[in-house]
Amino acid sequence: MAGSIANPALHLPFCWRVAFADTDSGGVVYHSRYLEWAERARSSWLHQADCSNTRLLAEGIVFAVRECHVFFAHPARLDDELVIKTMMQGWRGARLHLLQHILLNGRECVRIDITLACLNRAGRPARIPRTLQEKLSGWA
Repeated sequence: MAGSIANPALHLPFCWRVAFADTDSGGVVYHSRYLEWAERARSSWLHQADCSNTRLLAEGIVFAVRECHVFFAHPARLDDELVIKTMMQGWRGARLHLLQHILLNGRECVRIDITLACLNRAGRPARIPRTLQEKLSGWA
């Protein structure tokens, strides 16, 4: 990829406690909830890089999911406290590649390999702005 991070884990993890609404009648998390939490963690991750969604929208930029692979390893259950780590793998042109791990007591429940597309106000692919590249590179 054109840009990458030497140490992509330099950020605070996102924590989430599983609520009743997140589970089925047996107390096991619905598979779709992991994607929801990953989205929240990505928003938090961007905010930590001083690239909040509000700031990006003001600059006419949004990120949309282009490709997503989800690997389910171990189910989470009611009242589990999960940690979601988001790590940038790199970028190229309009694409931002991230890897997210959803962990329970250090054990991987779910791994999400996701590619985001940077879009302009018209919804067309746009190169990731240099200012954003510089902020993300600053995490190296």
